[in-house]
Amino acid sequence: MTPKQFKNLYQQKKEEGKLAPWHPMLMSPSAGQVTSTINRVTQDFLQEIHNTNRRLSDYIQMARKDPLVRSCIELKCLRAAIMLGKYSHPNSHIEKWVQGNLDNMQGSLTHKVGRLASAMALGFSSGEIVFTDEVFGEWRLKNINILDQTKISFEGKNGEIDYLRYREPTGLDKRVPYFKVLHVVNGFSANIGEYDMVYGDPESATAYQYFKGKQAILTEMMISAKNSASGMWLGKADSNETVQIVDGQGNVRKNPDGTPMVQSAVHALAQQMLNLENNSVMVTDIKNSVEPLNPTTKEGTWQMYITILNDGILKSYGIPELIFKEGMSVSNLGRQHKTVLDSQIESIVSQIRDQLLEKIVKPLLIWNFGVTDDFGTFKVDEIQDQESVSLRVQNIISAVSAQILPAQNLHVQNALYDSLGLPTVTKAESASLMQEQLLKSFFEQQVFQGINPVTGEGATPMEEAPETEESIPIEGEEPLE
Repeated sequence: MTPKQFKNLYQQKKEEGKLAPWHPMLMSPSAGQVTSTINRVTQDFLQEIHNTNRRLSDYIQMARKDPLVRSCIELKCLRAAIMLGKYSHPNSHIEKWVQGNLDNMQGSLTHKVGRLASAMALGFSSGEIVFTDEVFGEWRLKNINILDQTKISFEGKNGEIDYLRYREPTGLDKRVPYFKVLHVVNGFSANIGEYDMVYGDPESATAYQYFKGKQAILTEMMISAKNSASGMWLGKADSNETVQIVDGQGNVRKNPDGTPMVQSAVHALAQQMLNLENNSVMVTDIKNSVEPLNPTTKEGTWQMYITILNDGILKSYGIPELIFKEGMSVSNLGRQHKTVLDSQIESIVSQIRDQLLEKIVKPLLIWNFGVTDDFGTFKVDEIQDQESVSLRVQNIISAVSAQILPAQNLHVQNALYDSLGLPTVTKAESASLMQEQLLKSFFEQQVFQGINPVTGEGATPMEEAPETEESIPIEGEEPLE
């Protein structure tokens, strides 16, 4: 049918009233995913997904050699460990039980979260979840075994990851089901160029070029420092002159035809000056000249080069420029630096929280308690962040002083108690404390009025002084009438 014929048919149906008016409607829900999650896994059989970044070992060595790189990585990992918080659940028994799992497993959860946060620097991190049923017949968390990123690859099919593949020290490969793996990836918030959710986007890839430049500058600076200490020397000789070559005993060496062996005077002087590096002594012909030279490169030049490269390293890791000088809690600038830093780390911490809940807490609650609705959450423990605690206390006190919040409100009191590390009180405990305070005030008032608070009887009146018929006037005063 041509477009003209279709237009005529449409007009005819419209005139006959056989075309129903169009109304927008909500589409019917349909389950399932159409697109692939991992674009590199396209077949229906297991395929190994290799890391396209070949410098992973170089990034680790960079962190071990450069103190600034090490400080940047450790700072972000430590902040991530603090920001995780503590597990919370509406059911206090479940909350205590899960927190006991996290506290009693092998190693510290804080330490393991810090190692998982190395995904920011290296692109990704992984850990194997180990459960056990050896404790009172319950399923419990035994360990989170953090794995070496240089020995990890992944396997999958049909666009999904099925296994983590780990190269053991023996050379054998072990497959770990993906549901038993914590897999943290850097680069969910901002991806530049090719996006790979398996191995992420390592911050060290950007810092590495500045590190190599810094190494070259430091090498040149050490050579310059050595030359500055020993001094540079300029040797002058006549290039038209030749000198005889002598052996170690000072005897002239001869050619096969018996003539003396000669060489350029410039070359002979250069060989003599090589002795300056080891012996600092040389002897030359009186026709030659040797003069000291001042170094051309100043200390400020090397410092400028290193400062530029260090700034590049800080920016690569997203560290505010003055954070190691100003700190994070000394001034308003320090607090702003902390806010910028924490906003970058939050993406990784969010992933760690979600995976702890999904792959550890959720199975444990289902297996042991049959819980299927609320699996709890992680709340930030602000007591570990003294700057946040101090700011929160100041805000509460300011709000109470301005009468924005009532001082007697139980929620306000508990928020202040919690920030100061004091135990919070319930409504019943608050009422009991208030009653005790009222009784104390009542008893104090009774005693002040001279009433016995136990018997309720009045106090014994003080004896009055006996009256005299006449008073003795004081000298210089008129007697009282």
